[in-house]
Amino acid sequence: MKDIENTMDSSAPSSQYDCNERPKTPVCLPCVFIVMNVRSGALYVGVTSDLAGRTLRNRADVVQGFNFSGGLTRLVWAEPHTTMKAALRRERQIGRWSKPRKLDLISGANPWWWHLWRDVTSRPGL
Repeated sequence: MKDIENTMDSSAPSSQYDCNERPKTPVCLPCVFIVMNVRSGALYVGVTSDLAGRTLRNRADVVQGFNFSGGLTRLVWAEPHTTMKAALRRERQIGRWSKPRKLDLISGANPWWWHLWRDVTSRPGL
């Protein structure tokens, strides 16, 4: 999978966490995540070590690539891992699943399909 983190615009908003300088918090652990387009139902499975920052960039539509053109702005599922290797392995596994199986995974953890924005960042009011 192409690393779209490297195509990020330098003017992108950053999270309040700097995962390179702080101890690993649940927000800064490598995470597999699923974002969706509310209108079309399109899903994107990705991996990042900065879930709060990645969510901010998706919401601001500054990540170029599939997310940028697909309007994938709602974070509906996330799973932290202790290592990036484990997260990448899980991302590949879920990426090969059928869409109904991915929908079952999301519904099991997030039955109301809430945007998990507030769960990955402590910035109030967003």
